[in-house]
Amino acid sequence: MKFPLSCPLWLVAASALLAGCASTHGIEPQTRTPDPAALALVPASSATAVRPVADDAWQALGSPALAGLVQRALSDNPDLAAAAARVRAAGATLLQARSRRLPQLDARLTVERLRESANGLYPPPIGGQWYTLYQPEVTFSYLFDFWGQMAALARSAEAGVAVAAARERDVRRLLGYAVAMQYVALAESVERQELLSRELATFEARQSLLQQRVAAGLTPRSTLAVLRAATEQQRGALAAAGQQVALNRHALAQLTGQGPEATRRFMPSPLPDPAALVLPSEPTLAALVSRPDVEAARLAITAAAEDIHAARAAFYPSISLSAFAGLSAQDTGDLLTRASRMFGLAPVIDLPLFDGGRRRAGLAAASAGFDAANASYTASLITAAREAADGYAAVEASQAVQQAATTARAEAGLALRLAGERAGAGIGSRETALAAEAELLAARQSETSARATAWQARLATARALSR
Repeated sequence: MKFPLSCPLWLVAASALLAGCASTHGIEPQTRTPDPAALALVPASSATAVRPVADDAWQALGSPALAGLVQRALSDNPDLAAAAARVRAAGATLLQARSRRLPQLDARLTVERLRESANGLYPPPIGGQWYTLYQPEVTFSYLFDFWGQMAALARSAEAGVAVAAARERDVRRLLGYAVAMQYVALAESVERQELLSRELATFEARQSLLQQRVAAGLTPRSTLAVLRAATEQQRGALAAAGQQVALNRHALAQLTGQGPEATRRFMPSPLPDPAALVLPSEPTLAALVSRPDVEAARLAITAAAEDIHAARAAFYPSISLSAFAGLSAQDTGDLLTRASRMFGLAPVIDLPLFDGGRRRAGLAAASAGFDAANASYTASLITAAREAADGYAAVEASQAVQQAATTARAEAGLALRLAGERAGAGIGSRETALAAEAELLAARQSETSARATAWQARLATARALSR
């Protein structure tokens, strides 16, 4: 049997012409994708090519325990697991988009039990009887993508997969540095707690000596009262330091996807010289634009542009082809006979004429999404530049603070040595030597804080430049 498939070309042309009458005026994107080089993100003298900062620059801390914590976080952190799930979801969306471009083939079996009306089209004996109709069939359908709508949606979905993957890399990158920075905070608080404990011991020893002098009438009680107040303040500072140690351990456990008890007894190693983490001399544009979060924002623009293409294509007629082949019989014995065959073929031209503004609204939404993606990309570039600039400023300041703290600790050490020598020679008091020891311990706390701050500044800068 032959099927007449002739479709006048003028009909297709007329359909396209009528569809072209639908106006898209006033709903174009209102922004252009920014050029990173035109935003003055880095110094004009910035080098064009430098050694990139590694994702694991925190390894400069030289702690195997930290490496284990980061590995645990990368395998168990729920935020990273959620990001990985979003990548899989984007991949599934891509498969769905691609499937719409392929022919669809389905098989169906219908068994219909019906009763004809005795007063209807067929009089008795046909009317008023029950019949069973068996109908197996195969259906085929295909939507021709002449205007590229399905292809654009597939490309948008591909960009969506790339966006999700870039965001997952960003979560992974940030997670590693977050664990390292929390490790530094814990190391600082543990060392500070130990120094405060030793400092409290010197206060208590001084108080004991001063009590003896007050009892002997050699020192007024007001001096003892002042020292007692300072001792209690020191005791409160030690308690607060203990709380901070616990909080830092809890935060470290959360980052690694564990409960608070998992890190209750975890002890970090002493912090090495922050200079062990080597940074580029200045930020570069290449480093900023290659960050995963910036890359994700750029790829989102690509997806939004394809959405606009798809929304524009919706203004044109769609042309599809459907067909079916099957069998139909009231008796299963007749089902496989030649006479039971049935076929159908249906080319369809769907010409959108009036939709209440639905297509214009879809294009407007896609255009607004493109503008929003441009704005997000600009914001991500500016944020990346600010984080890098803040990092370098913090590194520079922390170096000066650390140098001053080291000098102060050295001077306090000298004062303690001289006070000890005078006390040993009998020309100085033990109480003076204890006071000098307390000053040294306080200076060491400042040095510990300065070293930790320097590490935090370098880690934040490395994070801002890493990819």
